[in-house]
Amino acid sequence: RDAEAGDAQAPRQDREGGHHAHQHHHHQHAHPHRSQTWSSDCWKCGEHLARANFFCPGCDVIQKPVQPKKEEPAIDFFGLFGLPINYEVDKSKLERLFWNLQKKLHPDRYNNKTEQEQEFSAEHSSKINEAYQTLKHPISRAIYMLEQRGIDALSEGGQTETDPEILMQAMEDREELDECNALPELEAMQARIEAELAEREAIVAAAFAQDDMKAATRATVNLKYTHKLLEEIKEKRSNL
Repeated sequence: RDAEAGDAQAPRQDREGGHHAHQHHHHQHAHPHRSQTWSSDCWKCGEHLARANFFCPGCDVIQKPVQPKKEEPAIDFFGLFGLPINYEVDKSKLERLFWNLQKKLHPDRYNNKTEQEQEFSAEHSSKINEAYQTLKHPISRAIYMLEQRGIDALSEGGQTETDPEILMQAMEDREELDECNALPELEAMQARIEAELAEREAIVAAAFAQDDMKAATRATVNLKYTHKLLEEIKEKRSNL
C-alpha cells in the first residue's frame, strides 16, 4: 500500500473497509512525531493519546499539533510520512504520501468545522508541506539530516571549513564555465556536471548509510557546489 502514513492517521471514513484508527496502531512510523515521552488527551472526547497522532483514535477529530519542548527532539519530517530516517527516499512514494495527508488535513476540508479545528488543520498542513519540500530535494534532505544530528554548518549563516580540494575544484569549474561561450561547449559541460551530481548524491547516501557524519558533511558541501555550478551553466545557456 502506498499510503501507510495517511491510513494510520486518517479519519475512519477515509480508510478501506472502515477500519478504526486504533486497529492501525501497529504501524511503526504512523505518528507525526517521535517523542517517546509525549502523552496527552483528545481535546474533544478526552480519550488518552499515548503518542501524537493527527486524529483521535476514538472520535476521529483532528488533534492539536505537537510543539516539542527545548529538551525534546525536533519534529521528525520522515516520521510525518511514516517513513524511516533514511537519506535514500522513494520520491514517488513520498509524493503519494504527501498528497494523501494533504487531502485529509488541508484547511479547505475544515471550512465548516470549528475555528480551533481550522487552526489545527492549517498548522498541520503547513508543517507537512515544509517537510515534503525539505525531503523532496537531495541537498535540503541532507542538510536537514545533518541538522538533526546537531550539525548546522550548512544552513544559512552557518560556518564550515570547506575542504581545500572542493574549493580548488570549484574554482577550476568556474574558470571552465567562463571560457565556454558556445552552445556545444556548454552542453558538453552540463552533461559532465549532471553525471558528477548523480555521483556525488550517491556519495552522500553512502556516508549517511555508514553513519559517517564527517563524510556526509563534506559530501553535502560538494553536492551543493556541484548543484550551484549546474544552475549557473543552465543560466548561461539560456542567455546565449
